[in-house]
Amino acid sequence: MDTCDLFLPSRDTYDVLLSSMDTCDLLPPNRDTYDVLLSSVDTCDLLPPSRDTIEIRVGSDHNGGLTKALDSVFPNATRLLCTKHIKDNVSDHLKNKIGSNDKERIEVLDSIFGSTGLITAQDQDEFNEKATNISARYSNFNTYLQSRLKERLYEYVLKPRYQHQHVDL
Repeated sequence: MDTCDLFLPSRDTYDVLLSSMDTCDLLPPNRDTYDVLLSSVDTCDLLPPSRDTIEIRVGSDHNGGLTKALDSVFPNATRLLCTKHIKDNVSDHLKNKIGSNDKERIEVLDSIFGSTGLITAQDQDEFNEKATNISARYSNFNTYLQSRLKERLYEYVLKPRYQHQHVDL
């Protein structure tokens, strides 16, 4: 397992940061394995018996089996995605699927993850405007941006950040 860290609470908030178990030789990285893992976290002594009075935020790398298990075990948790994993996925897509050269790949990544990039938007209008500008400037990237990236960035990176000013994965 790469990581599975349960951070102690701060003002009735529990943060769980997980990444997929791709390197684990003992357990297969599938939904059943994640269900067992998360169920053990759910029943451990670190969490109070009453889940109604606390907030659980779970950060992950958007692995399909892990995501389904999170929704099953912690249905009311705030889900977060790790921007490092998203950035790696975008870089890989640009290089290996689209065939972008290094210069263009760096420009696209900066337009999304840089100091004035898409993930720095202060509200949904600014987010949509920045996404539209990226789509117009890098038309070969538009399909991936619209079909796989835009909603994930907004729902699992920006919205949680707006709701919890200190959240930054």
